[in-house]
Amino acid sequence: MASVWYRSRKFRFAAVLVGLLLVILLALPYLVSLDRYRLMAVEQLQEATGREVEIDTLRLHFLPSLHISVGGVRVKNPEGFPEGDTASVGSIEVGLAFWPLLRREVEIRSVEVNSVEANLLVNERGQTNYDFPRQQQAKEEPQEASPVSLTQVGAVTLSDVRVSSGSFWSRQQQVYPNWAVSGINLDLRNLALSDPKWLSKMEADLDLSTIEISVPALTQPVRFTRGKVEVRENAAEGEFALALGSLTAEGTTKVADLGKPVADFTLAMQELNVAVLSQLAATESKSSGPRSRRRGSRKLLARGTVTVARVLVPPYSAQNVRGQVRLYGDRLVVNPFTLGVYGGRTRGDLFVNLNNPSVPARVNLKAEGVDVARAMAAASPTAKDTITGTFETEGRLAFPLGRGDPLAGLSGQGTFAVRNGTFPGLNIEGTLAKLGKLMAVQVPQGDTRFSYFGGDFRIADQRLHSQRLDLHSESLEARLRGSFGFDQSLDYRGSGELKGGGGQQPEEKKKSRNPLGALGRVLGGAVQQTIKITGSRIPFIIRGTMQEPKFIVTGPPIPIR
Repeated sequence: MASVWYRSRKFRFAAVLVGLLLVILLALPYLVSLDRYRLMAVEQLQEATGREVEIDTLRLHFLPSLHISVGGVRVKNPEGFPEGDTASVGSIEVGLAFWPLLRREVEIRSVEVNSVEANLLVNERGQTNYDFPRQQQAKEEPQEASPVSLTQVGAVTLSDVRVSSGSFWSRQQQVYPNWAVSGINLDLRNLALSDPKWLSKMEADLDLSTIEISVPALTQPVRFTRGKVEVRENAAEGEFALALGSLTAEGTTKVADLGKPVADFTLAMQELNVAVLSQLAATESKSSGPRSRRRGSRKLLARGTVTVARVLVPPYSAQNVRGQVRLYGDRLVVNPFTLGVYGGRTRGDLFVNLNNPSVPARVNLKAEGVDVARAMAAASPTAKDTITGTFETEGRLAFPLGRGDPLAGLSGQGTFAVRNGTFPGLNIEGTLAKLGKLMAVQVPQGDTRFSYFGGDFRIADQRLHSQRLDLHSESLEARLRGSFGFDQSLDYRGSGELKGGGGQQPEEKKKSRNPLGALGRVLGGAVQQTIKITGSRIPFIIRGTMQEPKFIVTGPPIPIR
């Protein structure tokens, strides 16, 4: 009877030999010390960066394939910055091809870099912790050729990368954060570093769905809910969706030349609620520290188009917002932007200063054709019959985006006008007419109808102040000054000039039987013919609110000759 093959002496000898080989390969990284090479690597990195560098471990593995493991790499901050790391790496796994090593060629099959963290700082003098000194080479000593050459890197994987930026103030010995990006996962392929055109041959995939962006001005990070960027032939292109709380947006991005990286993008939102955005804004005490200008780059980073179907600034809203955006390291420019508001159209430009912790913004705008009745109805249903007409304005506004309530710091100036409207709830003409009758000036009763109401404005302390406002109607010319509050309160003072012909209408003559009234008409007509009175000027004030305005006459009528 033939013996079973696995019980043969040859098989058992081979099995023992393979087992011993496996044990040797597993134990070899611990038996063969690479500490000498670790120290050499530290010295070379310190010489290249001018910084203190630490590497915890350096080991050579043969299973499951030939690779080098590097653990705990840290590049320290330079002088003038707090203790800590400019950059740190949890682990690096470098897979090597065995046979090219015999030809003194290093062919890297794969590189896996995990738990990367970069902390980019700038101090009050404008110095950074990531500017490494350039090493000068001695001219008299020619550089020796390296005994080995790096020919190819097959694939590089970066996992769990976090990059943060901040400002360091040496007097306070405190770091104030600017922004942070976490959850970066990147796959790189075809890195032919020996080829001068290696960048055009490189391919990469960036998964956006794990990325979060945090800034001190927001209590929650901006999250990419989905998205991917692909790099091919020296260009990058992708699409994404992101969220901030309940606010969502979708967009695309494209970089035409990685050698000159400027991103072209589109960003679209269905609805932007400024009240929700304000609730997500952090208090000023949580922002980025002392009130001093940051030093952002003036380089163009991105440009594109932003569209929002509906913008809510409760209780108001705007539709079809569209803007051409250019993002620089130190500023954000939107020029031009357009939006629709209550039947009218607004256009202008926006500038945001990213160098200031309060993120101040200024707007130049021009609006025309706005339906005042619709705007007032949006502000308060009870105020919809307060004023009608067509609104237009041109002015400049400024507000801090880095504060919890940007409208609280709103300021600006300009001019406005409301044309061909009425004050249904404010019977100015009727009230003044009661006093004007003594001067034999006839004024139509009922709602105040006007062809023009407008003037200058200045926004400060959450009120809209005006030095001169004019009101023109068929029988009334009024001039006033005062302010209108964001809380809908009114505080105006002025005077009105009543115009019209003497005597009563035929119907009134028939109805009037009062002898004193007849005497007043006779005296009024006589006075008007004698001193040629053409009207009367009556002083008044307007108080209350837009919902319940109060018109009060403050003095007797003054004849106008």
